[in-house]
Amino acid sequence: MEAGSGADGTAHLLCALRIVRRVKPRALALSWCSLSDPARIVAEAARCGYRLNSLFVVAIADGEYSGSVHGYLRTLQTAYLNDNYDTISVAAPDGAARFVYLLMAGEFSLEETNEDAGGSAAAAVEALCSRFARIGIGALVKPSAPFAIRTSLLDRWDELRLRAFLHGPIESMATAFR
Repeated sequence: MEAGSGADGTAHLLCALRIVRRVKPRALALSWCSLSDPARIVAEAARCGYRLNSLFVVAIADGEYSGSVHGYLRTLQTAYLNDNYDTISVAAPDGAARFVYLLMAGEFSLEETNEDAGGSAAAAVEALCSRFARIGIGALVKPSAPFAIRTSLLDRWDELRLRAFLHGPIESMATAFR
């Protein structure tokens, strides 16, 4: 796991939320993944006074993580991944993945929330992640939540196009590695 992110990958987000609690910006944008503790992040934001307004969710293949952390992630109760063949074949048709997980970006607003509102948002995030872990990509079709939610899939070809867009044409990438 990344330095400073803790055993389940949430420590850096929880630290950011401790700062947010003191600074109290009007809006908040957080990004996390289903390999951390997704519901805890949403619940902590609610405890800080932020309501989840919208959630963007992208299913993505594991990439470089394949061999190194798959076994470890399976030991974490709050790491939601799907390693079924059907899911992997959609997200990584090249066969170079061991699992698929969810990237999430939440848009929050400062608002007096009651514990129930924060709890229902956290429960909806956990339900989505849990369903994804069980059934895979199908969980992203018309998910139910008390906030706006948009889901998509970033397959290997989309990822390659995105990298080319961000880093320039493939030829320039190949030249950089000579």
